Amino acid sequence: MKIMLPFNNLIVTDRNSQVGIAAQISDQIIKLIRDGVVVPGALLPATRILAGLIGVNRKTVNKAYEELLNQEWIESVPRQGFRVKINLPLIKPRSFQPVNKFEQTDRQQPAYIEKDEIPKLSKRRIPDYELLVTDGLPDYRLTPHNDMQREYRKHLDNKALNRATYFLDQGGHPSLKNATASFLNGSRGLNVAEENVLITRGGQMAIYLAITLLVARGDEVVVTEPNYVFTDETFLNAGAVINRVGVDEDGLIIEELEKILEDKPVKMLYLAPHHHHPTTVTMNSERRLKLLQLMSRYDFWVIEDDYDYDYHHSNRPILPLSTSCHSGKIIYVGSYSKLLGPSVRLGFMISAPKVIQRALHLKRLFDLKGDVFNEYVLAQMIMSGALDHHIQNVNRLYAARCALMAQLFDEMLGNKVSFTIPQGGLALWVKFHEKYDLKQLIRKAAEQGLHLIGNACFNPASPHNNSIRLGFASLVEEEIIRVTKILQQLLS
Repeated sequence: MKIMLPFNNLIVTDRNSQVGIAAQISDQIIKLIRDGVVVPGALLPATRILAGLIGVNRKTVNKAYEELLNQEWIESVPRQGFRVKINLPLIKPRSFQPVNKFEQTDRQQPAYIEKDEIPKLSKRRIPDYELLVTDGLPDYRLTPHNDMQREYRKHLDNKALNRATYFLDQGGHPSLKNATASFLNGSRGLNVAEENVLITRGGQMAIYLAITLLVARGDEVVVTEPNYVFTDETFLNAGAVINRVGVDEDGLIIEELEKILEDKPVKMLYLAPHHHHPTTVTMNSERRLKLLQLMSRYDFWVIEDDYDYDYHHSNRPILPLSTSCHSGKIIYVGSYSKLLGPSVRLGFMISAPKVIQRALHLKRLFDLKGDVFNEYVLAQMIMSGALDHHIQNVNRLYAARCALMAQLFDEMLGNKVSFTIPQGGLALWVKFHEKYDLKQLIRKAAEQGLHLIGNACFNPASPHNNSIRLGFASLVEEEIIRVTKILQQLLS
């Protein structure tokens, strides 16, 4: 069964607007086409179905579709309905660029990625109709905008909230700090309170704060090989000396970590035990227990990154390391962006109250005020159960997308790729056969309108060499099929 876009969330009408309802609908469909949400060649819902989804009269939808036909955005296809025209005009941006007065500077690159080898999203203008396979991000089309807008409008005139925007950030609005503690206690068994919580602008800010706060120039740190690239860069920015340990099907290889600990005074370890980034493997219980024993013996800090803990497709997840006794040496970080959508820049850092206070002081140096209204809105969603309901809905959908991508890769790519279906999460870690050059494949795919921007490993000494992280969560069924067909063509 083909999955339909959530038009009831994507098209929102306002009966108080001076713009007619039909014009609102046609304008929003045009925006969806421009933004690449509705792609050229896509069939629009039948007028009766769309009318039911967005709560308007069918004649109103007919009028909106007539306007789209007149503007040549869509066409009528016999026995199929209305379809977005395949040959749409490209709207080019202005070519004028002012002279840049700032000189470009060099910066240190992660050890296993050569400069400019991977096409970076920030360096490219990708046409809306081309395919984008992310590192493993949630589908922005599923962001619960209606729930969030409803809460936002409800509290716009809240005097206490508005006055709170005048004051310095207190580590997040108290309502969200309490709601986050409740959410983590209920879903992960952390047993934390408001004073253990710092609200951040996404998980990356929490990682940056923890490293900047606790790691000094010359300190020895440990990460996995491969690893989340922006953690590597944050350690390098702090002047740390990076040591690497391998990852296999059971997670971080403890024996390699132990050898490093025996030889060097390690200050910090970073890992994502639930779904390792980028390989997606889950660290087993035996290794977790051994790691806790090593922490007690060698007294080092651990950043536990559970960025997509809530996405488990077939079983209950293993509880975080942070639920065990660790003498306050684990800093637990996570991201609401992975739950709600990439545009929702909220995350959290969980630690001892003194560490949280020091991190708050550091955070204020570059983020003075916080985001009071969005924090309050999210708190209401957590306490009302709306967030849990959203997680359950998208979890089922992402599990189906994972299964579809895995099935198509098996059927259409065969032994040209290898991968293990993860227990959950938002991406597959795919290793290409050694006869295919992944760097060239990425470039050729881009020429075919397929942009692979996930974290990749190009380290010949690593068993993960020639592998890339392919996010399935942000792709609908039709897009997953197109991705697979392009890869099949490139590998033939």
